Amino acid sequence: MCIATTVTETTPEVTTTTAKSTSSSAKPINYIDFEQPRREHLFGLPKVVEDWCVEHLLRRKDRRNIGIFLVGINILMTSVPAAAGLFYCEQKELLSKTQLVIYGLVYLICHLKVFARSFILSIHYTTHCSIFNRRFRYLDHVWTSFLCNMFGIPLGLYYPHHIGMHHSEDNVAPNDMSSTMDYDRSSKWNHFKYMFRFVSHGGLELPYRLASMGKWNLVAVCVSGCSIYATAMIYSAIHSPIASLFVGWLPWLICSFALMQGNFKEHIFVDPDEYWNNYK
Repeated sequence: MCIATTVTETTPEVTTTTAKSTSSSAKPINYIDFEQPRREHLFGLPKVVEDWCVEHLLRRKDRRNIGIFLVGINILMTSVPAAAGLFYCEQKELLSKTQLVIYGLVYLICHLKVFARSFILSIHYTTHCSIFNRRFRYLDHVWTSFLCNMFGIPLGLYYPHHIGMHHSEDNVAPNDMSSTMDYDRSSKWNHFKYMFRFVSHGGLELPYRLASMGKWNLVAVCVSGCSIYATAMIYSAIHSPIASLFVGWLPWLICSFALMQGNFKEHIFVDPDEYWNNYK
């Protein structure tokens, strides 16, 4: 039997809480995930292939990065050909509209259910720290410029938003447009307004916020990325409306709301009076 007690230490600057246990076998709850099996990817590659990738592609030959690498491989081997097949079937009129809709629904559900969380985790990690060695660093663009579009994130937009704005401004309004400080976080209506703001005009507000901080190179990345993404979405909607709905428009709508839903909840306990305090 393990009895845990909590000791709180208070100083003028910060309040911290540490846990003590009467059992030597007890483990801090925050470390439980360290011993869990890796589940980012759906399937692996033959061991000889994985070993070659670790040896020649991955940064510092660190096998811990193979899970994130395999997420991208899994999507390239499943969702990408499935999405391409949907466009091909519509263009060549190989299926009826009803069959195309069923194909699209199956694709959308499987794609987001299986890969959405893993991909967001992987693009977050690779944006902070590339998993590839210097020679193959350009392969980061598979995540940040290609696969991201399948999850409603315009090419090149994740870095300016997450690193250039969010981490730079540390959730402080107004420059961090993803800040929750201006919202009543006990109100569902404010919760919806927060998410809708990002979905409705986030692609316009982000370059404006970055411009106000003088980050013109990131402004250029945002404008070019959003322009290419919007052009591709409109073009595909005209020429392949059913495929574009399930491959482009619905993933964008669902993932945009989901990302801001997660961000709102993650920062729900930020104290607007002490926003600098990481413990409140």
